[in-house]
Parts: sequence; structure tokens; C-alpha cells
Amino acid sequence: MTRSNQEKLDFIYDKLAAYPDVPDIGGGWLGRGMFGPTNEPAGKVDDTVGMLLNADGNAWNVVMIIGALLGVERDVQAIKDNAAGKFPPGSYVADNDWLRTRAQEFAKKLLPLCGTLGPALTK
Repeated sequence: MTRSNQEKLDFIYDKLAAYPDVPDIGGGWLGRGMFGPTNEPAGKVDDTVGMLLNADGNAWNVVMIIGALLGVERDVQAIKDNAAGKFPPGSYVADNDWLRTRAQEFAKKLLPLCGTLGPALTK
């Protein structure tokens, strides 16, 4: 089958934008996370750019968690602030109720572990 240039452009647009123009996935790309509560719907990422931003944010989260576990002061302070419900003004997490609650719960559980990895690595 030979596609017209317009069909090719439409395909590329839908592949990149994906929201809300791709009805078979219900708008948005399915999240790629392998873990999730079975009583909650699977997450979706708004579009390709959103997926890239999500990957960037998750990579930064890993850096911050490792830093906190190692005892990096600024990372530990961020975890303390987040556990107390304080987030950077204007950040995505500050403006998203679900994510803010999730991040605060995560930070509270992480806080007792902050700084515990550093000494273990020097043994």
C-alpha cells in the first residue's frame, strides 16, 4: 500500500502528539511502569513530549533518592521538606494533588533511610 504524503504526515503527527488524536488508546500513551496497584487505572502520559519529561523527572528522582541515601545534604533536606509537604513553588508536583500526596508519603518512608548507604559503602 502506498501512502499519500498527507497520510504519512498524519501518521507522524499522531505518533508524536498522540493526544487526543489517537482514539484507540483513549488519548495519551500508556505508561511504561511495570508496577502499580491493581485497584487503580493504568497511568497514561499525555504525549511524546510528556513521556520525555516524565522520563527526565523519574531519572532526577533516582538521583535525589540515591543522594539522600548517601547523605548528600541538599538531597536529604529536599526529602525532609517533601516529607513535611513542602515542594518548590510552580513545580509539577506542587500543582498536582495526587502526585504531591504520593511524593509526601514516599518522602516520609524514605526519610529514616537517609544517610544510611554512605557508611555502608565505606566499610
